[in-house]
Amino acid sequence: MKRISSLLFLLSFQFLAAQGEMPKDMGFVRFMNLIDAGKGNAKLKIDGKSIWEPGYKLGQRTGALPYRGGTYKWVITKEGCLTAEREVKIEAGKAQTIVGFGEEVFDEEGESLGWQIKLASLKQHTPESGLVVTFISFCNVEAIDLEITEAMSGKTFKQSVNRRKTSRLKLVEKGRVRASVTCNGEYIGTIKVDEIGNYVAMIYEGDDGKRKLKTFYDPEFMVSGG
Repeated sequence: MKRISSLLFLLSFQFLAAQGEMPKDMGFVRFMNLIDAGKGNAKLKIDGKSIWEPGYKLGQRTGALPYRGGTYKWVITKEGCLTAEREVKIEAGKAQTIVGFGEEVFDEEGESLGWQIKLASLKQHTPESGLVVTFISFCNVEAIDLEITEAMSGKTFKQSVNRRKTSRLKLVEKGRVRASVTCNGEYIGTIKVDEIGNYVAMIYEGDDGKRKLKTFYDPEFMVSGG
């Protein structure tokens, strides 16, 4: 019953947003799981309430969750990882994506304490013209080098991406994009979009240790937090 009520609540706000009638005190937030350490799914609670009991697989993210502007306590857990607890501020009239990732932590003597779940926030940013991709790496190395081959135009771009730092690239001014992305000569994914706008391309390491690419559309964003 609680699950059905939550779903109806979300659908009602999505309907209002589509009609341009969103309450002015509402904001949206998404969660994306890029925690490559530990076992099983990552589980999220907001103010003590479980958002999805089965949890989220690596590379999976929620839809837009509506909340009134304010500060909420987030708790993210995953077997084999140190729990993350953080206050997340949701601003009325804005949207953000919270990314969970793992980082190994050490004591003063250099001994590993385990993998700590950490959070980064993708917040709003003024959209640009054309099709712009913002790359961000959550891999365990400080920098990675990408080669992006755009099939529609035949152009090839080279892009260096630092860990947890954004790197923006305009692929085309207009038209569709079918871009193959490789890292150190290995294919990691494709950017496939049909509409002009801003896109986020996240590079992470999967359960098999290989680098992967996850791309999604967000009309307005920027990276903050840590």
